[in-house]
Amino acid sequence: MAHLCCPEIIIHCSANDSMFCDSNKLDLIRFIRDIVKAIPVTDEKIKTKWLQLAKFIQKCTNNQKNCQSNSRILRKAHRYMKTFQEVKSIANTSINLYDKELIDMLSYLRDMGIILPCGDDLIATTRIILDTNWFFDLLHDIFHISNSNTTLPFAGQRLEAYIQAREQGIFTLTLIKYALRQHELDDEDFNNILDLLILKNVIYRFPKNCKGEEQFFIPYLLPPSKIESCKNLSQTAQSNWLLLGFDQNSIPYITDTIFYQFLSFIYQPGWKFKFFRNYAEYSSNNRNYMVSVMKKDLYVGIKFSWQGDKENDMGCGSDPRKSMILDLPLWRMKAKLSQIVALIYPQCQVGGAQC
Repeated sequence: MAHLCCPEIIIHCSANDSMFCDSNKLDLIRFIRDIVKAIPVTDEKIKTKWLQLAKFIQKCTNNQKNCQSNSRILRKAHRYMKTFQEVKSIANTSINLYDKELIDMLSYLRDMGIILPCGDDLIATTRIILDTNWFFDLLHDIFHISNSNTTLPFAGQRLEAYIQAREQGIFTLTLIKYALRQHELDDEDFNNILDLLILKNVIYRFPKNCKGEEQFFIPYLLPPSKIESCKNLSQTAQSNWLLLGFDQNSIPYITDTIFYQFLSFIYQPGWKFKFFRNYAEYSSNNRNYMVSVMKKDLYVGIKFSWQGDKENDMGCGSDPRKSMILDLPLWRMKAKLSQIVALIYPQCQVGGAQC
């Protein structure tokens, strides 16, 4: 197995993984490697007993992993996920540490990618994952559902959920639970994992579907950006790209987190959508215009496409301008983008999005 770990970057892959056949991905790995090599190495001395204790905790985890007990305390998930107090109890059987030193040690292990807290505060967090390989296995099982080689059921609601996950990156809560069924997660464990995935921006909350089911957006499973012409719209007219952004001194770049939150926030129930990695289209049966959204480095690009021969436009006739005046889609999107940036970067004094 190959691992590349630093405080903000983790690459986990197998030597025979198909990703190694993709030259673009290899270039990306080399690029990240060069960045990591350029990061200054700390000359701070690490206490020997921290390393010894890390090995001891790992050994205890492995011992529990091999235990064939059916008791609640040794169920599969609990072997790898512990509370701070449980980690402290394990540590104190080997070395007595005050809370502050234990936090320092766990912070070091977190920065090295050896452990993964389910929150930013080591004491307040409900769980600490002691085996990151187990966590990667969870991700694999979630992502595998959208794999093109996955055998899908023949019919029914589950087929709909699988196809939506595969084609649009939208997963129902039920589908995620089904993907993790082999890991013996109780509701608390599952919610901790889900909160961690949201905290780390691996998945994003998405509005509920028409059946009232919770949904989540996993954009990294989407195909690369592909801008398609509006083939289904006859006599189509299009606006120029309208660019939404911020003062570059405050928000110099539209990050993936901002963009994917934006895609989730602007969705409205009943809309049809088509998602790609950095591009999306929204349309409605009740409106005769379509909205295209693209991530363009410093900006979010918005484009409107419309036709004038659609009659069922909620009493607006065939004039798309009346629909857009009624809906004010651009102003709503500007407000949503400003709201998202304020939520993600509360420490920044950011004004509203500018067009």
